Order: sequence, then structure tokens, then C-alpha cells
Amino acid sequence: MACETELHKMHMCALKGQGNEELIKSLTTNATVTCESCGAVANDPQYVCNPKQMPGVSAKGECAGKCPGC
Repeated sequence: MACETELHKMHMCALKGQGNEELIKSLTTNATVTCESCGAVANDPQYVCNPKQMPGVSAKGECAGKCPGC
């Protein structure tokens, strides 16, 4: 599945290709989703091409701001 959104430049696979390690680290410290296309993880679905909620992990915001990721 090819990702052709305007936001693709901020997806994990694009950031890895750019070698932007510090930004990648900041966007994956509290991962809640994984990309079904490439397996990348991210804190928020907007940072992967084909997001899937990680099993056993609440989606961002579901905790009403009580967890470190929110």
C-alpha cells in the first residue's frame, strides 16, 4: 500500500529515510500504534502510513491525560 498523503513526509518511514533520528525518537517514546505496511511504531496514528492500534495500549487521549504519553 503506497502512502500518497501530503503528510507522508512526517511518517516514520519517510523520517527514517531522512536520517532524522532525534525527531523519530521524540515521536516514538510512548508508542500506541504500529504501521501495518512497514511495522514502524509511533506515539500517534498521524506518524505512520497505515496505523493499527497496538494490542493492550490505549489510544492517545483515552486516558483523559493521565498517562505520560498524553
